[in-house]
Amino acid sequence: MNLNVNEEDVSPIPNDSVPSNEIISLSNDPTTLEKFIRLMQLMSQEEQNRKQGSHKRVKSDWLGMFLSLHQFNDKRGYEKLKEIGDGTYSRVVSARKKDTGELVAIKKLYFNAKEPITLSMVREIMCLMSCCHENIIGFKEVLVTVSKYKQEKLSIVTELCDFDLYTLAKKRRFDREYCKDMVYQMLLGVKYLHSIHLIHRDIKLSNYLITEAGVVKLCDFGLGKNFLYEKEPHSPVVVTLSYRAPELLLSDRNYTFAVDMWALGCCFAELFLGRPLFSPSRFDIEQLMKIFSMFGVEANDPIFADCSLSFNRVAPSDWPRDVFGNSLTASELFLLRAAFNYDKRERLTAQAALAHSYWKEAWCLERVRVGRKTA
Repeated sequence: MNLNVNEEDVSPIPNDSVPSNEIISLSNDPTTLEKFIRLMQLMSQEEQNRKQGSHKRVKSDWLGMFLSLHQFNDKRGYEKLKEIGDGTYSRVVSARKKDTGELVAIKKLYFNAKEPITLSMVREIMCLMSCCHENIIGFKEVLVTVSKYKQEKLSIVTELCDFDLYTLAKKRRFDREYCKDMVYQMLLGVKYLHSIHLIHRDIKLSNYLITEAGVVKLCDFGLGKNFLYEKEPHSPVVVTLSYRAPELLLSDRNYTFAVDMWALGCCFAELFLGRPLFSPSRFDIEQLMKIFSMFGVEANDPIFADCSLSFNRVAPSDWPRDVFGNSLTASELFLLRAAFNYDKRERLTAQAALAHSYWKEAWCLERVRVGRKTA
């Protein structure tokens, strides 16, 4: 795949060629994905130039380039059913496709008037288009509504799942077999992501959906990134604070896929505990001290090697006994400790976790149906 960064294949389309009040559809095919990656690289390069104060920065027509990747669709093909969720940057609704009756989820992204197409939007779409795995939410298409008032609206269409894991976990306590099955599926999805160079950067229970048949799917790639095509230093302000790895809290800009594994360890603990491992924090330093209070830290720990902060030794609590009592097996304790390794180079990987003998121990592999009554 030729991925030289240039604007030839993603040149903007003329404004007068876009019909007013038109719905534009982006299908998923290798050629479109390749162009999307090029567009992402161009936007990433411009963002780095802006941060560095480069005088070579040229403001590009990102919206025009984005629209050039789409095909015109004359019909509004979806009927809205109900609102699922509303956030700072997007709103999610369920809908029915008119011609097939298929139920889907539509994530409507909020536009910034000054910057209608952002790098994070392109990254999210690129991540979804790149994935094809049972434990990753399925991508359908992208819709762009172009109005005569230049108020474009972008929506991402994905498969529809029945529940999100966070809401479900608040309503019922899962037994060990069910927790084990869900963690196994989470690991399969993350292993797949990392194998294709994608990092999620916002793993938490509320970003896991589950079907009525018990299939767990990772969603919301708003902070997703492809480490193969974007190798510059990365923003440490990612991942919800309670799931954030210590290197992020120490402003490491050269972090690795290991930040996803720390967050996944928090999900593992949360499922078995029936509550979040860490109470909500407001500041990075507050969350860091909660981590050190639970796991302990030495003053000369290598985690401080690349930061200007210094800490005194903090004795660990009686982890994990004070949190889990005697409820976890030796294998579960090993996996948790490995996921919470301060050293990002030594932290458990999804591939290593799946190779552990824990998954060969007596275990009912038959998935438990969630069922609407329990939700």
